[in-house]
Amino acid sequence: MICVTCLEGGSNDNISTTIDLAKDSSTTTQCSFCGSSSHPIVDYDRLLVIAETLLSFYEHSESGLILPKCLLRDFHFLRDYTHHHNYQPFLLTIFGEDANRKFCLRSQFNVQDAILRFVDELSLKQRFFFNIHNTHSFIFDVLKQLACDAMPAPELVLRGNFQETLVRARVGTDDELSSPANMQPFPPKKMGAPPPGKSEGGRINPPGIPFLYLASDKVTAALEVRATPADYVSIGEFILQNEPSILDLRSDSLPNILRFQLFETVAQYEALLHKFEVLKYLNQILGRPVSSSDPIGYIHTQIFCEYFKVHDVHGILYDSTLSSSGYNLCLFDPDSYIVYPPTTMLVRIESFSAVLCE
Repeated sequence: MICVTCLEGGSNDNISTTIDLAKDSSTTTQCSFCGSSSHPIVDYDRLLVIAETLLSFYEHSESGLILPKCLLRDFHFLRDYTHHHNYQPFLLTIFGEDANRKFCLRSQFNVQDAILRFVDELSLKQRFFFNIHNTHSFIFDVLKQLACDAMPAPELVLRGNFQETLVRARVGTDDELSSPANMQPFPPKKMGAPPPGKSEGGRINPPGIPFLYLASDKVTAALEVRATPADYVSIGEFILQNEPSILDLRSDSLPNILRFQLFETVAQYEALLHKFEVLKYLNQILGRPVSSSDPIGYIHTQIFCEYFKVHDVHGILYDSTLSSSGYNLCLFDPDSYIVYPPTTMLVRIESFSAVLCE
């Protein structure tokens, strides 16, 4: 026996939409995983239908993975219970002998390959005019759902209550010719985004289009501007205002989104697979270092993020590639959503522990 809450990744959020897949919620049957008798138990016949639907995505392959690992990787099926003593018996009950056989995704469902083919097309073949209604259309379907906050993933979009102080760093001082005793940090207005036409291409912004990159802390900010020990770095602390819509693609946020859901059709599970793969890809590429000598390394992230921008997303939160504990926020229209710091400070980098300059 398994309840809706356990099957859907430990959340009650979707019970109202999946109650038709469960027995009468008044049942006192205990869930074999969480032990609760207060959540509706999924009907066994429905479980068999779900199992058959999920199996339709795979074909036998000795070079593949055993079925539980495929389901965990692709659909996050029973993600929270892989070490539970009832995990294997449950899989054997609904999947039979297939639970111990090796599978791979059928070619028509290999979303990862389709994403990589599209990225290759953007990088090496066709960049500014492409057909979003061809085999890559699912990518833009997911991006649009994210941007419009229409998919059942409200945790990704933080609206209104994002009050953390964020940090911007610039290597150097306002007067590079001053002696160390007289050095002053860049003033607040020089700590914002570059003027239009002056910005180099970045992880998210195309060349010439200025976005503002902020970091979670001083050390992350200094690392992101490639400061080295003994450098003097100007630091400004910014606060967000006017309730920007922020898309949160940090690794710590994804587990809240990558949860199995109860559906009935192949089309619904295919859309779920698309969502998972696109989200994981966005998280991966935003957190991947790119060589400064690679002129096209950021092309695909720039295009994807500009798509968010034109669909009323105001910024992207993503993991820092240089700080294991830090993260970054890129704002598309910073002057509308930030309060400039009243003052700035000057720090000197010493073994990447930022120490205030005397």
